[in-house]
Amino acid sequence: MQRSFHLPDYDQASAAPKAPVEVLREAAASLTAKTGERVEGSIFTGSLGGVGSYRHTFYLRAPSLDDFTDPLFYVWHGSELYPANVLLAGSKQDQARSVADENALHDEVQRLLSSDVARQRVGAMLAQVGSRPVAGRP
Repeated sequence: MQRSFHLPDYDQASAAPKAPVEVLREAAASLTAKTGERVEGSIFTGSLGGVGSYRHTFYLRAPSLDDFTDPLFYVWHGSELYPANVLLAGSKQDQARSVADENALHDEVQRLLSSDVARQRVGAMLAQVGSRPVAGRP
């Protein structure tokens, strides 16, 4: 006789806070729309090497420059999602900011995307892209 497994409901997304990667995807979509798709926000997720550890890199990407990418900032956290840590690319590790929850992460990402560093780097990519549309898009 075959026994069945009685597993818990793993999909508790409605009860859980928004995962950091989802906050980053929303920010990436906003940046992409703001630049008319000439510079895109792109997220790459990897492991920090520990069990249940996630590292997300927020890239600026220019499709019309052979998909040139430039890391803007990093977010890392454990399987519990929060607290998460945020660090501007090129900064020293001790300059990372800890965020306690989804709202604090949203505010920190907003601050980074509005910073002089982000404005300069996005502006430099836009200057190189010019008004060229992305291939395959109107």
